[in-house]
Amino acid sequence: MTFEAGPVSTSPSIPSFGLHTGTNVDDAAALLPEAAASRLMALHQRGADLHAAMPPFEQIHELAEAKMRHTARIKQLLAPKSEGGFGLTELATQVVAERRALERVENELTRQQPLKEDRGDRSAMRSGNSRKPGLWPMRC
Repeated sequence: MTFEAGPVSTSPSIPSFGLHTGTNVDDAAALLPEAAASRLMALHQRGADLHAAMPPFEQIHELAEAKMRHTARIKQLLAPKSEGGFGLTELATQVVAERRALERVENELTRQQPLKEDRGDRSAMRSGNSRKPGLWPMRC
């Protein structure tokens, strides 16, 4: 079986359907008076700083998965041999090691989740402020 290529269009008048995202910060700042331009740049810098300080989703997701793995491993170690487990006691070295690892992961997860929520809320508030210039004096 052979296929023939379709016609090739060399016309430069093919319309582009790209997304128009508006002007960037530098373009918008060029149109504003000096005081407003510096305020706009400061708001965008603050947003970038808040975003950089926020733990990424992947990091929190990895911790949550590690917590589930350690929990499943402990369950497997404690399960009787008749159920496919190892039939170990709570004081077995492997169980104690897994519990310590689980505790470390849980502590890290409980430390990072509030950071993401708190900094995410601040970032969202900042994002709303930069999109509504009329509210700048009221919220910042």
